Parts: sequence; C-alpha cells; structure tokens
Amino acid sequence: IENSQDCRSLGDVIRNSNFLFHSNYAIKALVEKLVELKPRMGSRDISGLLNVLSKSRVPKSSKSVHDKLMSTLAELSLDKFHLFQARDISMMLNALARRNIDNQKVFNMAGDSAVEILDEFNPLDIAQMMNAFARMEHWHEAVFEHVAQTAIPILPGFSAQGIANTANAFAKSGQKHPDLFDEIAQTSISMIHNFNAQGLANTVNAFAKMEHNHTKLFDAVAEAALPLIDTFKPQELAITVNAFAKVGHVHPQLFEAVGKAAVPILGSFTTQNLANTVQAFSKNEHEDGALFHAVANIAIARLKEFNAQDVANTLNAFANAGHYHPALFEKTAEAAIPMMNTFNTQELANTAMSYAKVQHHHPDLFDQLAKASIKSMDQFNPHDVSNLATAYSLMGYAQPVLMDQMAKVSLPILKEFTNYQLAETALAYSAMADIHHSHFLLVAIDDEMERRFGPMNKS
Repeated sequence: IENSQDCRSLGDVIRNSNFLFHSNYAIKALVEKLVELKPRMGSRDISGLLNVLSKSRVPKSSKSVHDKLMSTLAELSLDKFHLFQARDISMMLNALARRNIDNQKVFNMAGDSAVEILDEFNPLDIAQMMNAFARMEHWHEAVFEHVAQTAIPILPGFSAQGIANTANAFAKSGQKHPDLFDEIAQTSISMIHNFNAQGLANTVNAFAKMEHNHTKLFDAVAEAALPLIDTFKPQELAITVNAFAKVGHVHPQLFEAVGKAAVPILGSFTTQNLANTVQAFSKNEHEDGALFHAVANIAIARLKEFNAQDVANTLNAFANAGHYHPALFEKTAEAAIPMMNTFNTQELANTAMSYAKVQHHHPDLFDQLAKASIKSMDQFNPHDVSNLATAYSLMGYAQPVLMDQMAKVSLPILKEFTNYQLAETALAYSAMADIHHSHFLLVAIDDEMERRFGPMNKS
C-alpha cells in the first residue's frame, strides 16, 4: 500500500489482498494512502477503487469501517460529476449497490449526470446502472423516463442478464413503460436460449409485477425453462409459477415440471416460497396432489417459521384448490392464534374464509379472528367485509358484536362494493338475521342494488 504511486497500483494491491480488511494496520495504511492520492483522483480512479473495494473480503468487525470508506470515497465524486463518463457512473453505482451502501446524495447526482450523457451509455452501462438503482430502491424518475426511450433501439446489444435486470428495475420502480416492455419481450424471445434459470424467472416476474401479459414471451420462457428445470433454485421455481399465475397464463407442461422438480427439494424452500408455490398452482387451477400433500407435511413441521401472510396464503391456496388436509388446518389454527395480532385485515378475512370453504371447525380460532377483526375494523374494505361475513355465516358461528361492527363500517363504503360482494354480504347477514342487530345494512344494500339495477332487476 505504501509503495503505491497512483490509484491504479493501489487498486491492484486491494484486488490481490484477500485479507486487507482483517488488519487494522493495513486499513490505517489504506486510509492514509487514499488521503494522499485524493488531490489527484479523477473519475475513473474513484469508480475503479470503489469497484475493487466492493469485491473485497470484509469481516464483520471491519464492515462499518469499510462501508464508511466506500461512502466517503464516493462523495469525492460530488464536485466532479461533470467529468464522469458513462462507465464511471455505472461502475460506481454498481459498486455501492453491491455492498448495500445507500448514499442518497451520490445516487441523486449520479442520476442527474447520467441523464445528461445517456446517449453515451452502452447496454452494459445501462443494465448495471438500472440494477443499482433498483437494488437501492432509488427511483430517479428522470433516469427511468430517459432510459425507457434510450434503451429501446439498443436492446439487441443487451446480454440476457442485462435484459432481465433492466426489466426487474422498472418493475420494482412501478413506472410503467409498455413500449419498452414490448421491445424487451421481443428481444428476449429472439435470444431466449441465452437465459439461465435466474434470468427466465426474473424476466417473467418483472412482467407479472407490471401486469404486462405478453403471451409469446411467457410461452417462450416456459419452453426454455422445461429442459433447465432441474437447475432452478427453490426461489426461482416459486417466482416463475407465481408470475404465470399472476397474469393468468396457463401452461400445464411447465407447472407439471415445476411440481415434479419442487417436491424433492421442498425442505429448501422458504415459508414464503412454499406459500407462493401452492398459491400459484391454485390460481392456475393446476391439479397436483403430490405437491400439495408434500407442502402440507413440510408446512406442519415448520409452522413456527410462518408469518401471518404465509399462513393466510397457504390456507387460501389449499381451500381454493380443494385440497383439504385436516392436520394442516388443525395445526395451523394452533400456530395462528398466538400471532393473531400480526394479521392484517385481508389475512384475517382470508383465513376465516379458507376454514369456511373446507368446513374445518375451530371455535377458538374463530373467536380470536373476531377479536382481532373488531380491533382493526376501521381498516376493513369491501373484500374483507364480504369474506369475513360469509365465513362466519357458513360456519354458523354467532358473533353479534363482530357482525354489527362490520355493518357499521360497511354503510359509508357500500358504493365501493362489487355486485358480487353486495350479494354475498346480504346473503351472510340474511342467514344470521337472528343473532345481530344490523338489519339496517340489509335495507341499505337493497337500496344500493336498486340504485344500480332499478326496482325490477335488483334481485
């Protein structure tokens, strides 16, 4: 380190020193050398040093020092961005994102500078920069807007990974650019066999997040995935089928292959991936008894790891798919009761509805669902009210306080109910008319139906 005459030679030392950050003496020498070289640092010096530092081996004891060093080094760019080239900007941001170093000033100014010279960015620069913005959740609107236009004519020059990362960045930002996604789809199809499992999964996941169902792309991804299915990791299997289910794209061969690949490795799935996988099969109405049976057994053994969303989604998937597993529903109820205060309104309503659909009686669970629902009643929406009222009606559980509270919260938002939700809510309250005091809700629903359909057609 002390013999380094410039940033390039110092970078070589850092690159070749696997244990630099294990030594306080070496760290001190590095800091002193960076201070010495600071006046002579150019844009490529800063981005290059950040790049090699981001790839260093750093023990936990030195992480804070390493992160501070990188952040401080990055801030040297703030008064030099007018000298930065495209490669410098993408390399620097990618280095910071690799180490999860969130320096808002640097990202904002880098984004401003990138917009000014975006026509100088090549496909790799764009893909790396967009991946960095997405990883750090910096949604620089001008960058995304300009990249959406600039990237289209040069998409054929992107690598498969670059395309997947760019699509994923836009999906995470929530900024919709249909023309860009159409071009990404066409380019991806033309080079689909260059994608690995991760790229295939991430690409369809991005399209699903954007609710952009490009039929030809999804078909191409499915066909490319089939011979690679044994290389998919658990998360990639879950993400892929979840994306297909989210956009309603049916591909039986893919789901059959995923089911067969998933069963032997279900123990490696996270609880979220277990829930998302069976939910995807349920949404796509793909029958796979072996998968559901295996997931049920794994879930029972790992219920302590499940959070409220995992519980609600898993039960919902089994109920909607018609896979009734008594032990799963019984054990899940026991696990859910102590964590009921962590359920949001949708999870409360969906859990109740799942038990009602399979007619699995558990009075203690429904008592706790009622108590938790009453506490958060002001957050209920039409979907929650309709599902929860229907569930208690189907199960025949008398909860007059709950029913009255739901009626009161429903009155001001009746116009937001769909026709189906109005009908289901009316049926539930009619069936339980002897245990609640909310007949005013039935009258209000009747008036709302008459407003929508007229007196002759409201039934």
